[in-house]
Amino acid sequence: MTLTKEILDERAKVLISLCARYDYHTYTGLKLSEEVIHEISPRYYIKEYPNNKNRILIAHCRDDKIIPFSNLVQIQQKLQLSDDNVIIYDSGGHSFKGDKSDLFTRILKFLRNNEVDIL
Repeated sequence: MTLTKEILDERAKVLISLCARYDYHTYTGLKLSEEVIHEISPRYYIKEYPNNKNRILIAHCRDDKIIPFSNLVQIQQKLQLSDDNVIIYDSGGHSFKGDKSDLFTRILKFLRNNEVDIL
């Protein structure tokens, strides 16, 4: 899941992105027109809102061969997210292999810290 256009609606309480897809130009498997890329690439619609630190958590693995790690850095900078909003794993690839349990725990902690009701 990547940050979708729900990010534009500040009423969206929590957005958790497990894929740092920032610009579809950098996604190696797709060839899309410029018009489509402008419509679907988060680079063109993510915005810095004061409450982003309370509602956005993003995770990525350095060794992901599908989505460049630099995308995560671009998203973090553009949204002015602190390190508390970013989870980085050195390995695990695109599927967070070996880190899913830790990732789940960290997501739950983020939800609890931001007072989101958890069933």
